Amino acid sequence: VYNLLILDIANHKFKKGISIFGDNGYRFLKTQRSHEVCEDKVKNFVDSVRDKFTDEEIVQVKKMVKQSEKEFWFLIKGHFITSAILNLIKNQVRKNCGSNKSFSIDSLYALTIDCSSNWEDKIDIKHVVKQINTLY
Repeated sequence: VYNLLILDIANHKFKKGISIFGDNGYRFLKTQRSHEVCEDKVKNFVDSVRDKFTDEEIVQVKKMVKQSEKEFWFLIKGHFITSAILNLIKNQVRKNCGSNKSFSIDSLYALTIDCSSNWEDKIDIKHVVKQINTLY
């Protein structure tokens, strides 16, 4: 999703008014239930909007991203990542429990709100699955 990130930052920096990531990332996943990004969907979208940006704008944003102290994934819009994470968790619950459990983005937020920025303190997928199971 590197090219999407570059376009999203350029979109905001140069006020292009184009929805790059949108409110969620489902349109870029292999299927609506997948947690994997579809390279073809991303490429087709990037190709469809690339001409709205100059080469200089893209180069400038790539330099900004390269110079950033933050890891690449922390620069991506949270709503985009949440779609894939929600599907990943649902797939893991199905794999570990043998049944489909549905829950909302709000539920995911509630389950992870106490996570700190320190990765060692993050709750892991097994704990999230256990908490989800208690909902039903």
